[in-house]
Amino acid sequence: MMLLPLDSYKEAMDLILYLLKTCIMALHADYVTNEFIGEPEFNTSEVLKLITQLMPYEEMEFLDEGNIMMKQLELK
Repeated sequence: MMLLPLDSYKEAMDLILYLLKTCIMALHADYVTNEFIGEPEFNTSEVLKLITQLMPYEEMEFLDEGNIMMKQLELK
């Protein structure tokens, strides 16, 4: 597991967005495999795996629970 020194959830989401945009650009580009770049499809796949690890799933579940509680309070 790799830890990244991120100061906020916004910073984490910005990083995720930048990585996703980079993957999109890589998938649309024309590459020639060489010894330094390797296989672009593999590299893109590895970045996408990293992105799934960066997603704050537990925090999103917590926010969903808070949202449900707020909606219940509004109905009263």
